[in-house]
Amino acid sequence: MIEFVAKNIIRIFRDGKEETPALIKERIEEVSFQKKETEDFIEYDNGFLKVKVNKQGLVLIEKDGEIIFEEVSFERMKKGEFVWTHKLPDDAKIYGFGEKGGPLNKRGWRKFKLMNRDPAIKYANPDTDPLYLNVPFYIIAVPKKFVLGVFINSSYYMKIDPGKGNKRLMRIEAEGGNLDVFIIFANDVKEVLYYYTELTGRTPMPPLWSLGYHQSKWSYMSEEEVMNVAKKFRELDIPCDVIHLDIDYMDGYRVFTWNTNRFPDPAKMIKKLHEMGFKVVVIQDPYVKADETYWLYREGLEKDYFVKDRRGYVFYERGWPGKSAFPDFTKEDVRKWWGRQYVEFHKKYGVDGYWNDMNEPSFVRLIPLPRVSPSRKMVFYDNGRKTGIEKNGNIYGLLENMATIEELRKAFPNKRFFLLSRAGFAGLQRYSATWTGDVWSSWKHLRRSITMILGLGLSGIPFVGADIGGFAPPRKANWKLYVRWLQLGVFYPFMRGHYMKGKPPQEPWAFNETVTKIAREYIKLRYRLLPYIYSLFWESHKTGLPLMRPLFMEFPDDEKAYEIEDEFMFGSHILVAPIVVKKEEREIYLPKGHWYDFWADKPFYSYGEEKKIEASLDIMPIYLRNGAIIPMQEPIHYVGEKEIEELEVLIFAEGDVKSEQVIYEDDGVSYDYEKGVYNEKLITLEGKNKITMKNLHWGYKSSVKNIKFVLLARDKPSKIIFNGEEVAFEYDYDKRKVIFKVPY
Repeated sequence: MIEFVAKNIIRIFRDGKEETPALIKERIEEVSFQKKETEDFIEYDNGFLKVKVNKQGLVLIEKDGEIIFEEVSFERMKKGEFVWTHKLPDDAKIYGFGEKGGPLNKRGWRKFKLMNRDPAIKYANPDTDPLYLNVPFYIIAVPKKFVLGVFINSSYYMKIDPGKGNKRLMRIEAEGGNLDVFIIFANDVKEVLYYYTELTGRTPMPPLWSLGYHQSKWSYMSEEEVMNVAKKFRELDIPCDVIHLDIDYMDGYRVFTWNTNRFPDPAKMIKKLHEMGFKVVVIQDPYVKADETYWLYREGLEKDYFVKDRRGYVFYERGWPGKSAFPDFTKEDVRKWWGRQYVEFHKKYGVDGYWNDMNEPSFVRLIPLPRVSPSRKMVFYDNGRKTGIEKNGNIYGLLENMATIEELRKAFPNKRFFLLSRAGFAGLQRYSATWTGDVWSSWKHLRRSITMILGLGLSGIPFVGADIGGFAPPRKANWKLYVRWLQLGVFYPFMRGHYMKGKPPQEPWAFNETVTKIAREYIKLRYRLLPYIYSLFWESHKTGLPLMRPLFMEFPDDEKAYEIEDEFMFGSHILVAPIVVKKEEREIYLPKGHWYDFWADKPFYSYGEEKKIEASLDIMPIYLRNGAIIPMQEPIHYVGEKEIEELEVLIFAEGDVKSEQVIYEDDGVSYDYEKGVYNEKLITLEGKNKITMKNLHWGYKSSVKNIKFVLLARDKPSKIIFNGEEVAFEYDYDKRKVIFKVPY
């Protein structure tokens, strides 16, 4: 019933442990403990935490004599469901649960479900529930005291009451399975995420090109349209790395096929795009068209690879191709079979990535709504247990992505593919990026994208974006909304523009010259920041930290920071305050300390107060924190366009600040980094004029020859110390910048 996974992690389980594809590690360290029985409790003391189990089998956890976690009840229902409750500290805040609308802090928000669903037209309201990707993990933060992570290792559908019914209780109701929960004690949110991702895995290094700008549409209908879009990006000097092809590239929506009337020679088209510096990502759905002439359907029938109904026959529902069967990803041989389709498709056509959609799974109907929820009639093999959607729906997308990456990695062991998935579960971060689905072109969706992406990051899933400009509905997006969304999208970990059929064009040049100019400038900023962004992904790969972070993650002792949900930190050094309203102004909050206005080139001091600022359409407020160290590069049209020979490191320092930043690099395309073929260069700042740089690891032959340091200084310093020695520098009196170069 009780296990120590680490000295700070307790596993509580009743009626046995659960097996899910989310969990990759059950023990982090061996922990010795003392066991003692009293009249009221059995005590387990490991010297760091003390666990007490009462006569009813309920668990209480203490740290230094203070109760940090306490169960209230556990009840098993007649049909195998269970209800579990535990106490919530009075001043606790609750974060996580995957992709959710509402405020970032879920304490008392509403009762909601962990149940992967396509919300369809209901998504006009971004706070509808449930959504596509749910994670049974949440963080309980008690500011200035302690933080807990709670991971329920179960894929069953659940209902959550985060203190709505009773503000002092968390109530979890699961549709089946056993209670199997990990309680993680930590001093801060960063430490919780580190240990949670030790259990469920972390994001591998993505292809470097996947961190550039992606352009997509449902759908680019022909080779001619695709090539025209590609040429337009290059002609207008707007950087772009990736073009996505939605479902209409297929032959009658049959997955792993091409419509050769629209795309007469796909391999040749993709080769041309590669020569222009573009990568190609194609969509796939878990629909296999019920067509006896379709090779994939015949093969799936012959090998018994499809989900069944309750009578034991193949389960059919409507997908994009009409009547469809669905692969049963709970079978290992089905996962291998499905994954090999991606392998063969790449071999034949040279695509660079895949986009797994509709994998909640969702069905396609016109009545009563365009799409409906997964069916309770579905029966999955599940190692012979033959279980329903209530157990397998939440992991269906995760298993599909697992199949995709595992077979691609097996066939191409040293090539990184980009994978994007709409649905997922705990552990999705090991395989795929995700996005917030079919968002609408509205200011409320723009605002909500911030809390959704922050919430997913706090659920262990860092590689996330939202459709820039909004996907739906089929009418023209407001051009000012598009500008504000694109500006914010520069700081999404996954940056993609995407829109639906029937909507007027929504590429960066589709509105007016003002929009085109601003889009060009901001997308170029994204490319200038690539060394910083790639280094943040390395940090995430090692620690589980998201790139987009709520303010309280970097300022845990600032109580006001817990209330701010329309600003965020990008890494440790950049604060982003997007304009998410029609007015060209907003209230901003900057924690107490020195800051630097990125656009105004101006240092200032914040006393930790809120203030109103104005921001014209071409300005999205960006601030550098005191001690900021930002590696940057010259703008390029696409990753790999040319070798980068010089990095610029922007530094802002006031007073006796101390900070550091790792610059990470590798080849951006292979898994050689797992063999040590990468570079880690640590830059350390002490005060306003003392900089050190050293190699933490050096295993990759870099093209970079020099680093140009740019220090943002109010006054000309008397000297600059670099690696213990005084160096010559230039001082720009107009811009108040110190500039010097050193060999890389």
